[in-house]
Amino acid sequence: MSETLASAVELFLASRRALGRKYRSEESELRLLLRFAGERGAGRLDQLTPALLEEFLASRPRSRPRSFNHLLGVVACLMDWAVAQELLAASPLRARRRRVTSVRVPFLFDPAQVRLLLDAAGALPDNSRAAQRGPTYRTIFALCYGLGLRAGEACGLRLGDVDVRRSLLVVVGGKFGNYAEGAVMPSPVTGLVACGSCAQDCSA
Repeated sequence: MSETLASAVELFLASRRALGRKYRSEESELRLLLRFAGERGAGRLDQLTPALLEEFLASRPRSRPRSFNHLLGVVACLMDWAVAQELLAASPLRARRRRVTSVRVPFLFDPAQVRLLLDAAGALPDNSRAAQRGPTYRTIFALCYGLGLRAGEACGLRLGDVDVRRSLLVVVGGKFGNYAEGAVMPSPVTGLVACGSCAQDCSA
């Protein structure tokens, strides 16, 4: 006899939590699937059909593609786990992810606004947990604006990533783990080196 849907969900959640994951929101979404399937007489795992899963996804209207994709991903993980555990011969899920498009309109700083931002960042005072805050933030913002670095890339920079001789900045661990090398303006390089030197002096 096929595994009941409720017991399969419990085993799936237990397997994820054994890996240190909380899975709280995912559990809530799987509870919705359990209730939906139960109302339609689908109490066993093998009673989940492509049509029933499509109907379930349609019954949970999500205005944002990201939210829909999260719900779809949770159901897909459950189905893939059931196949891996040989509880199902194949996944009945046929739905596709929705394309995520940005709803935010990009804002481009003009040179005057950038100067104001850099001046404000440079004026940040130090505190007990952050020395050289002004020069550090000024350099980070200059690198992000001048080179198009992402916040994580700029914050992950180290002194060894600066090639002063060639005026190049080595960016490691960018988006999708990419490696990139970019030309750097002299002032951000100088600021970066100065900030690093000050930090080393303070920690010495």
